[in-house]
Amino acid sequence: MDSPRLVVASLRDSVTRLAVANAATYATSYDAASASYQDLSRSHIAELKQPHIRLPSLAGFVGAAGVGFVVGAVLRGYRLISCQIMT
Repeated sequence: MDSPRLVVASLRDSVTRLAVANAATYATSYDAASASYQDLSRSHIAELKQPHIRLPSLAGFVGAAGVGFVVGAVLRGYRLISCQIMT
């Protein structure tokens, strides 16, 4: 009769030890993940606080002006053609 009681008591002790180990592992993992998240969040906020204003390059400005000139000339040409057709 003592043997089943000893087995049950041993199993209860094992379950208790496993539950405590599981809780400790969870707490350690949670603390590590929380610290990692806070570090990443601080890094992200520091990156967002830095100004990132870039002036456009001269090539981009000249290219945009060229495209605007071509589009304007094409539209002006269409306008002249449509005015000539109407008159």
